[in-house]
Amino acid sequence: MQAASDRTALIGRNRGTTSFRADRMDTGGRILDRLASDAGILSVAKGDFAAALRDRIGGWPDRARRSRNDGPGLLGGDTA
Repeated sequence: MQAASDRTALIGRNRGTTSFRADRMDTGGRILDRLASDAGILSVAKGDFAAALRDRIGGWPDRARRSRNDGPGLLGGDTA
């Protein structure tokens, strides 16, 4: 059984044109896992974004009690 602090509360992602980044966070906002690659939306075959996202984040949603995946592209980013 997972400790409550290791449960996925949020998956934040930044799917840009040329790169992909994602963070798996707990309920306190602590980053549990982080991914980064050069595989942005231009590298997604036939526009199959759902499959590409599943391939990149693997079982992260399975670690959540409930997960939600809405919104394409940049959902949040560093504005500094």
